[in-house]
Amino acid sequence: MGGISRAITFAAALCATIAFDVASVDAGGAVTTNLFLPLTGNPLIFPPSPCASSGDTVPITGNVHVVSIVPPTPIVPPSPIRLHFNLADVMGTGTMSGNIYIGTGVQDVTVPPTPVIPVPATFTLQHTDGCADTPLPVFFILNFDASGHLLQDGSSASLGQCNFDNPSLCNGTGG
Repeated sequence: MGGISRAITFAAALCATIAFDVASVDAGGAVTTNLFLPLTGNPLIFPPSPCASSGDTVPITGNVHVVSIVPPTPIVPPSPIRLHFNLADVMGTGTMSGNIYIGTGVQDVTVPPTPVIPVPATFTLQHTDGCADTPLPVFFILNFDASGHLLQDGSSASLGQCNFDNPSLCNGTGG
């Protein structure tokens, strides 16, 4: 029983550690930050298809796990900021169809030392009804402090609109 108790205690401590924001500085001076941003925004409208004859509105909820790696200052030559985005618990239910949609995907993005705002990334919204997956554009506003740490306050993840009226928004290039 002692081994099981220690394993449960270790697992609980590990989970508690993962739940908090983590920031560190590596030996080369790069600053790494790890946090979760809630996904916010308007519901997505999907185009008509055999699965949703008049389109389907899908309110999405969930989080995005964000890891940022900011090179040491001064940045010479201009080294990019590396960003890693991973969807976590992103789901929605079609208001017309009742179908469940699951957000999946990972994106690695590099941005200049002064990032363009917003930072776009495109993930996948998987249909559970057998229909083709849908692009899931997400736009990030990232707020860094003077030392290069990504801050929870002032940072956000927002859903883009993906529809046939403006297809450029479906690939993460629209604003």
